[in-house]
Amino acid sequence: MPMDESPRPWRRLVAVLTAGLAVAAGALALGRGRQPDDDGPRVPEVQEGQQRDVLLAQGWGVPAPPRLIKPTYWPFVFGLGIAFLLGGLATRFLVSGVGLFIFAVGFIGWMMDLLDEQDNG
Repeated sequence: MPMDESPRPWRRLVAVLTAGLAVAAGALALGRGRQPDDDGPRVPEVQEGQQRDVLLAQGWGVPAPPRLIKPTYWPFVFGLGIAFLLGGLATRFLVSGVGLFIFAVGFIGWMMDLLDEQDNG
């Protein structure tokens, strides 16, 4: 008896949601290196005749320069692995297996970068 090969509507929904998740993960990964414009109080502008020592004596501190981590593609690889992993639920388990491999490589690479950044920071 042949199996029913009719397309299931939930498979298309899962595929669309998986693609959206991959795009969102990639967008988040690319936006990680940016700092917000407002990161706390700043030393006011020094006007004519006003010394920086006076500002420091009033309780203002010298702001530390922002420390940005180096850009990396590992979060995108991680998100791509999640997309393939979930996409395999809508298609074939082989796709999920590839997704699991990509997920593991992305996760390990990302964590190694973070640990290396912490050691060097």
